[in-house]
Amino acid sequence: MSNSHFRFLRPRFLALPFLLLSWPLAWTAPGDAADKKEAPPPPAALDLAACRQLALDQQPALKAYRASQAAAAVKARALDDLRLAPLVAHDIPIRRKQSALGVQIAEARIAQAEQETLYAVTRNYLTVLYARKQDALVDKALENLRDLKKTVEDIVKDGIRKDVTTRDLERINVLVLLAEGKQEEAKAGGPRALAALREAMGLETDAPLVLADKEVPYPRPVVKRDQVLESARSKRQELLQAALAAEVFCWEIKAQGLIHGPTGRTFATGSDLHADAVPQGSHNGEYRPGAVGVEMPVNLVGEKSARVEQAQDLHERAEAVVEKTRNLVGLDSEDAFLRWQEWSRKAAKFREGAEQAETLSRNLRKDFEEAGAKIRLDDVITSGILSVQIRVEANEAQFRYLLALAALERATGGGLQFDYGFGKKPKP
Repeated sequence: MSNSHFRFLRPRFLALPFLLLSWPLAWTAPGDAADKKEAPPPPAALDLAACRQLALDQQPALKAYRASQAAAAVKARALDDLRLAPLVAHDIPIRRKQSALGVQIAEARIAQAEQETLYAVTRNYLTVLYARKQDALVDKALENLRDLKKTVEDIVKDGIRKDVTTRDLERINVLVLLAEGKQEEAKAGGPRALAALREAMGLETDAPLVLADKEVPYPRPVVKRDQVLESARSKRQELLQAALAAEVFCWEIKAQGLIHGPTGRTFATGSDLHADAVPQGSHNGEYRPGAVGVEMPVNLVGEKSARVEQAQDLHERAEAVVEKTRNLVGLDSEDAFLRWQEWSRKAAKFREGAEQAETLSRNLRKDFEEAGAKIRLDDVITSGILSVQIRVEANEAQFRYLLALAALERATGGGLQFDYGFGKKPKP
């Protein structure tokens, strides 16, 4: 799986710009009432752990990597079966060692792809739950607006307050229509989130998918920078692949020293070497340095000394790739930690602000509806809009915080894993 993600699932796309910036969970079209066939049993609800396990079993990308590993293993066995070949080709014993290293690299590629798959499933699972939470916020805000509209209609009709007029009623009606329009616009987001989750799990487009969890969790584990960096250095499969590849290149120097003639075949003829590097760089809006890959032609040309020298140069490049990969993994893991730290602090502050704004809005609304209370309608409307806006920000901050936790799992190669606390009552 790629380290990049669907642009249309980014949290900023999900936030509405003014009043009700949110989007709902996928909807299911009602069935035909005239259809009297017995309905199939509803699919079993899947929690995050079940979704992740299903993805490991069914994701086509993982099947492809496993097939490549199996092919590399078959080729390694084929080299081992060439019993008399070393009598003719003196480099065969080295090719066997290189081929065995190629199998290990293929296994590391599988482990890396599995970690990327787990991250994709976790991210999209959390996205669907976030969509549900935002949808509930939309419903609640619309209900409050419509209730306020009814209150203002009664005030205008009975002439209870001279400072509340039909113009105020028209203004509230505009807000209701705006909110309803934004809600309709946002409905497309939920199905797209579920579609992305299905793809990450390796499910077909129309496969039924019901999630067991209803609420967005808010776990707060203690994470330390040194812990993240150390886990990344010891667990990231890109580092293992780069180190194994450099060892393959080192053996190539010795192999070229055993080959006579003007041309020497390289390990590419006897083993598969497809070490995945850290993803390519990006400089469009967000800086991310790119990786460097290894190089080795199928044949090296020249006298033995020249071919050995070429192999030495390519080995030096492979060693540089190891160093570059180590630096990139360090940058990636530290960036993941800093993002988690940022959203951890933001989420806490936005949650506190949302609670205070909602309390203020409720109190102003209550005072406005009480007879004789001199609260301006403008203050009620403004406080209501503010409470919704900051709650949207709080929900997004909590969502971003959860994504940052998932990113820490990926950045550490699974060295750090978190209990997201589904089903647990969040701490205050």
